[in-house]
Amino acid sequence: MKGTVLVQLRDQGSFLRRLVINVCLISSFAYFLPACQQSAQRSTKAAAEHIDFLADLASQQQGLVQQGLPQGASLLQELFREAGAEEPDYQSAQRELRRARWSTPALQQAKTDFYVLTDATGKILRNNLEQDTMAGQALFQFYPALKGASKSPFAFGVGSMKDARGVKGRDDAQWMAASPIYLDKKLVGLVATGWSWSTFAERLESKLRAEVLEHLERGENLPLLYVYIVDHGQV
Repeated sequence: MKGTVLVQLRDQGSFLRRLVINVCLISSFAYFLPACQQSAQRSTKAAAEHIDFLADLASQQQGLVQQGLPQGASLLQELFREAGAEEPDYQSAQRELRRARWSTPALQQAKTDFYVLTDATGKILRNNLEQDTMAGQALFQFYPALKGASKSPFAFGVGSMKDARGVKGRDDAQWMAASPIYLDKKLVGLVATGWSWSTFAERLESKLRAEVLEHLERGENLPLLYVYIVDHGQV
């Protein structure tokens, strides 16, 4: 029997988005053989436990970003001070993005895919990746909710940006968060971070498999497990 855990995230108006979970158990014989029906019942119970496990992991990751990103933003003030009236250069911006991440304990633990530095208008100046194809693009065009970071310490939202996707050659969407960077009480830029849903689902699936494997009884086989994230009707 194949067990599929379908994780659906919906906006609920607060930072830690409530996870609305559906479990879909797929079996060719579960409706015909009593033994398979019993197996399906056991799988349903196990899947419910897996859902709690996955929901906790997702909430922990979002919480780490919320805690750490404003701290990381404060470490980027000097980058803009040194740049003066000019934009921070690519090399300095990339170096300071990496330093801000690894100097902030919560961000060290947060498994985000990339970090982005923008100017005050949301124009992307640099990311922390070796291949930077995001530079010059308008962050708010892809993630309008991040405009809120100019008025609060933290904002987040979902959107879809080709250069942030986790799967090459296929559509993907991302969860992104941003915090403002102030210099002498003036907004000079934003720092943003996030993950693509495809890579986030892979991480959750890997964690779930490790958790299940740890609790298998002797002689039991690891079940076939998948984790999907559904965002606005897209898997």
